[in-house]
Amino acid sequence: MSRNSRRNHGHSVPHHRPPGNAWLVALGLWLLCLLLWLPWLGNLPLRDWDEAGIAQTALEFARSSDFQQLLPTRWGDPYLNKPPGLHLLMALAIRASGTAETSLRLLPCLLGSLAIPLVFALQRQLGRPGRGEGVASALILMTFLPMARHGRLAMLDGALVSASLLLWWGLLISRHQRGPGWGLSGLGGSAVLLLKPPALLGFLGLGLLLRWIDQRRLTHPGRPLSLRWGGGPSPSPPQGLTCVWLWVGLLPGLLWHGWHGWQRGAQALVMWGSQGFARLGQALAAGAHDHGWTMPALEVLEGGWPWLLLLPLGLRLLWRERRTSAGLWRCGLLTGQDPAALVHTHPLGPPCPRVGARPCGPLGQQYRAAAPQARDRYCTAMPGQGTGHGPGDTGCAAAAGRTAAVVGHRGEAAAGVSHHRGAELRRGRPAAAQRPWPYGSDT
Repeated sequence: MSRNSRRNHGHSVPHHRPPGNAWLVALGLWLLCLLLWLPWLGNLPLRDWDEAGIAQTALEFARSSDFQQLLPTRWGDPYLNKPPGLHLLMALAIRASGTAETSLRLLPCLLGSLAIPLVFALQRQLGRPGRGEGVASALILMTFLPMARHGRLAMLDGALVSASLLLWWGLLISRHQRGPGWGLSGLGGSAVLLLKPPALLGFLGLGLLLRWIDQRRLTHPGRPLSLRWGGGPSPSPPQGLTCVWLWVGLLPGLLWHGWHGWQRGAQALVMWGSQGFARLGQALAAGAHDHGWTMPALEVLEGGWPWLLLLPLGLRLLWRERRTSAGLWRCGLLTGQDPAALVHTHPLGPPCPRVGARPCGPLGQQYRAAAPQARDRYCTAMPGQGTGHGPGDTGCAAAAGRTAAVVGHRGEAAAGVSHHRGAELRRGRPAAAQRPWPYGSDT
């Protein structure tokens, strides 16, 4: 078959290949990821500030007979920053196996590892038979340092990457399987709503825009894309907004937010306002000078080695396929990730880690006094490393050969969180509840 016959006016024809081998490959990649990520999950205490905060909320869920009616708290007060999607799962793990570090990190690690088969499936939707984009992207993602670090922590970052990939994979499937595709996309969106709600607007909006442009390229070949509402045919809205399967998938997340608003009233808007869109405004106001809106890209550049060596080749091949459906999606995900990530970015200082950060110790007066100025980032190291320092952001550079898609988002961590805090959590010391959070409540 000729090369041009594989394209339909710039649109890659979907390939209905037997799924058996693909499922086996995806399963093998996931098992390989677990082989790399699961060992030594509990080799270090809960050093990261996000880990300690999320674990405390999960512990309070686990101690409640009715899971506090699905309303999160921290130290007995309403917790308004994030939904309890991950916290509830960790509470089940605490009830089943206690509060050891391995138990607390196991489910977040498993959820983050699902990004590996998902990125393989996404690339398979875009690729051609006999190509290795999916396998290469999955191997790169599982060994990409920020993902490998923060995907193993008791944090939201790894699960959020998996949720966003599920959302986009569903949108790609919906091009030729409407019901299952929109349903999967809705489930991914529902997971985002239960992790970091404002991020849904960026992820879903970007995906719907790319799908709409893709459909117009197919139905109006050779016609330049126009967004004008006057003169000529008017562009139709994205079809997914009227598809019942998308809303069925979104229903779990929407139901929880409705319940949260019913119980807590205006307080429920905090996770959308000061913890959501306000951070977008702060990042845009910071500009490039303070690394505001450039932060996600800088974090990928900082933590993407050695795979960034493939980026020039990937960009060159991407440019050659810019007029195809696959090229449109890859280019759109590459260029659209910075704005989408800003919806849930923590705009903190420069991305360079502090080498030789201050040693961990009890949270004493000096750390509480210096907290407003010392929001240094600290993260649990990979197995075999003593103390870790590195980018506090999760992202994926699924760039190999013909791919160059970047998924970036930040996970904030603060220096000074010690073994002492993790021990307090495990023993349930009541005195810990009297200590103020020295770095605010960003988790």
